[in-house]
Amino acid sequence: MPRASVPPPVLPAPPEVLDPSHVLLAIGRVHDVAHGSLRLSLSEYNTMEEMDYILEEVPQVVEYLRNMSPVWRDLQTGKRQFIL
Repeated sequence: MPRASVPPPVLPAPPEVLDPSHVLLAIGRVHDVAHGSLRLSLSEYNTMEEMDYILEEVPQVVEYLRNMSPVWRDLQTGKRQFIL
């Protein structure tokens, strides 16, 4: 099936939703971890085709976002420690 026929199941958050995840903050995660989280919304209505698309595309999206992140760069160079 051509890729263009699969609707992207993951939509970016609108620009006004740049706050860190309140759920992650509530369970004690540090701001950098909560702010750098990736949220996906799935339901029983997602198809297997959409799930396959997510599994194929999310790693590329994560790599793209990590490449622009100064926090990730600091983690990779050892300037910061990984904290969960």
